[in-house]
Amino acid sequence: MLRRHRKNSQVPIVAVVGYTNAGKTTLIRSLTGDTSLQPRNHLFATLDVTVHCGHLASSAQPVYYIDTVGFLSNLPISLIASFQSTLEDIFMADLLVHIKDASHPDIRAQSDNVLETLRTLNPDPRLLESMINVANKVDLLPEDSVIAEENLPISATRGNGLSQLNLEIERRIMAHTGLTVHQFRIPNGQEAYRWLVSNSGIKSAIACPEDPNFLLVTSVMNTANLGRFRSHFPRWCEGDTLQINP
Repeated sequence: MLRRHRKNSQVPIVAVVGYTNAGKTTLIRSLTGDTSLQPRNHLFATLDVTVHCGHLASSAQPVYYIDTVGFLSNLPISLIASFQSTLEDIFMADLLVHIKDASHPDIRAQSDNVLETLRTLNPDPRLLESMINVANKVDLLPEDSVIAEENLPISATRGNGLSQLNLEIERRIMAHTGLTVHQFRIPNGQEAYRWLVSNSGIKSAIACPEDPNFLLVTSVMNTANLGRFRSHFPRWCEGDTLQINP
């Protein structure tokens, strides 16, 4: 029922995956500002799927972040089966973020293990192809350390690289979910504006230069909500402008 609710809400879902103790919970806490999340330094600290709401980088568009169970090397098939329902939530996501512990000497082996385990679950290939790889804990590395090119270097605790990661998450979410950016000229404070605030992400709302009784509202929304808005408020959609880039 929870999965169905998340799907029906049409809020983009980002699943954070990675080897145990790579920093999944810390990253989600930093991305969402959810201070109730308390990272713990032990195996399987996250046994149940937890979902936390954040927002895309340049708009108020909400996004769900899923905190998943940590992976281990040589995980027995029977144990994978025990976590099957937990791992299935990963594949309801619109985007995967694979977080790695850059300070761990076996980062490559851990990364390979996570990918191998994910592939055994037969995900949609496009989900793995669009996955964002991040190297966490770069603040623990010597200054002359080299980060593999496919990894975005970050420190979830100190905030290094999080702005860039936020923008990359938004770019890929926009590309894969059908979210689009539109500008509408609508009456200030009227029902159309309240509808947009409740059902879309507002990037900006400024007074119309020609008539201050109107607002120029730049809004991020999915296809379904765009159709609903056009159905409810056709008068204010005649001149809406689609912006390709967020």
